[in-house]
Amino acid sequence: MTHLTCAAPGCTADHARADRYCVAHRTRLRRYGHPLQRVVTAQDLQPFACRIASRLSENGEVRFLLADRWSKLVEVVATIARSGVYRVPFGDPSSDRRATSVELEAARRFLTTAARTTPEKVVDLVIGLTILRTLKPETFEDDRAFRFLIARRFFGLSTSNAARHVVSKSTTYKTFHPDLMLAIAGWLWAAFGEVAVRIADMEKAEMEEAMADDERLRRSLDALS
Repeated sequence: MTHLTCAAPGCTADHARADRYCVAHRTRLRRYGHPLQRVVTAQDLQPFACRIASRLSENGEVRFLLADRWSKLVEVVATIARSGVYRVPFGDPSSDRRATSVELEAARRFLTTAARTTPEKVVDLVIGLTILRTLKPETFEDDRAFRFLIARRFFGLSTSNAARHVVSKSTTYKTFHPDLMLAIAGWLWAAFGEVAVRIADMEKAEMEEAMADDERLRRSLDALS
């Protein structure tokens, strides 16, 4: 059997399968959308929770509008699951078409998780991940990995882990089709991406201003010596 070296940068492990990666990097690719992407946990997002709550509380109407947007998104996805007709959330109805089997499965999985979480948690998740990407872009290998992690963290909001399912009695878990992950991330981004980017930009500007203030203070102190 011919053994080839894994295509992931810096990896010297062998692989003997048709794909380009060793077991570890192939698993990361399937779970996170990129062979080098690491997991992003709730702890990674926790530092932004209070900041998000503060931003959204500055305008009492924002939470209501975002909750309404969530309700409309759930309604659109429920229509996809029920009718088999794919409609881009908040998009042009004239682009409606027959949904693929993966899109129908995505709709069903989305609705399962949506029934077990709250709009506030979903909004905070999308905003938190966007802030993390804006302030620490090295956290995500690329946009595809970012979207995979939106979907995976969304599944994690459910009381049960909808992002994996048993495929054998040996408790082997199988990740979902990449198009399913990207579809769910796309729906969430269509609903909350604009506000997430706006708040992330505000956080970045405030951080840069604070760093500039610190630099001015250091220079002033150096001038005293």
